[in-house]
Amino acid sequence: MLDSDSDDEEQARIGAERAKKRGNEAFAAGDYHEAVKHFSVGIRLEPHNHVLHSNRSAAYASLKQASAALADAEECVRLLPSWVKGYSRKGAALILGGQYKEAMRAYKRGLELEPDNAGLKKGLEDLRASLQEGELPSAGSASSPRRSRPP
Repeated sequence: MLDSDSDDEEQARIGAERAKKRGNEAFAAGDYHEAVKHFSVGIRLEPHNHVLHSNRSAAYASLKQASAALADAEECVRLLPSWVKGYSRKGAALILGGQYKEAMRAYKRGLELEPDNAGLKKGLEDLRASLQEGELPSAGSASSPRRSRPP
């Protein structure tokens, strides 16, 4: 029985890895809908894989689907709170949704864990600069001040 369970787990892991690879390829090609599909397959196979949630969050953000991007970013952070890229994804999704103060908190939380993280620093600096210059829209008409980073 144990062999069957470990075989099933191994097959799920292999399938999820294949789905992630295909999702990354679709993302790199700018086919964000296809990327979401592949990452979703991977998540069904390995629901506790924080990287798949992170990557799908980026794909949703690229599609300007703020609530879906945020849900995946939050799940990523919940699954592995010490992985700072999750906070970067969360910050980007919150910006997309017009939740700028919450985005600032997400970036700062990530920086508490990894103070020298260049991506988090840049995200926070870009957000602050955009707020100071009045470049960001109100929550009802939100758009990201910079393009989401690829997975």
